Amino acid sequence: MNQLEKLFDRNIGRLNISLQGFNFDAAGYLKYLQDYIPLRQLIKFYAFYGVTSHHPFHFHFSRSNLAGSYFLGRCSVDNTILYKSDIRGDELKSKGDTINHQGVHFTLDLDEEIRIQDCILVKTLVHNCSHDPASPELFLIKNSVSTPYANIHGSSVEGCFLGPFATADLTSLHGCILGTYAYVQAGELWQQQVENGCVWIRNDDVFEFSYRFPQKVLDK
Repeated sequence: MNQLEKLFDRNIGRLNISLQGFNFDAAGYLKYLQDYIPLRQLIKFYAFYGVTSHHPFHFHFSRSNLAGSYFLGRCSVDNTILYKSDIRGDELKSKGDTINHQGVHFTLDLDEEIRIQDCILVKTLVHNCSHDPASPELFLIKNSVSTPYANIHGSSVEGCFLGPFATADLTSLHGCILGTYAYVQAGELWQQQVENGCVWIRNDDVFEFSYRFPQKVLDK
C-alpha cells in the first residue's frame, strides 16, 4: 500500500510540472478519487490480457498496478496506476503497413505499440491507432491523469489531465486540460485548456466548429 501511495503522489507531481502554466492543482482535484476509489481497492482485482490469432502477443508491465483493467494487442505499461481501464489495441497498425500523410507514403518497420508511462488512468477507454505521423509505431500516453469514463481515441497524450467523460479524438495533446464532458478533435494542441462541456472540432484552416453546453445542462 505504501508503494501505491508513493506512485500516486509521484505521478501527480509529474502532471503538476507539465501543467504549471495553469492555475490547476491535480492533487487537490484528485482528492475525491482517493475517496471514490480507496487505494486498497487496487489490490482486489486481476488484470486481463486478450489473446487472439489476429493480434501480436506482447505485454510488458513494470512498477505498475493494473487493477481490473483489460488489454488487447501490443501494450507496455511502466510506473502507472490503471483502475478498471480498457486498453484496446485491436486497430493498431502492423509491421509492413503503408501510411499516407499529406501525399507522403512510408512503411512501418515495427508493429505499433500502446505505451503508457507515469500515468493514472481511472475507468478510461484507450482505443484505435495513433494518428501522429511523427511516431506511427508508437501510441504514447505519458505523465497524464484521466478520470472516470474519459476516452483517449487515436490520440497521443503527454502531460495532460482529462476530466470525467472527456474525449480526446484523433488529437495529439501536450500539456493540456480537458474539462468534464469536453470533446476535442483538432489535430494537435499545446498548452490549451478546453472548458467543461466544450465541443471543439478543427481541420487545419478548412473547418472549425466550437460549441459549449450551458452550465445548467452540465449540472443535470
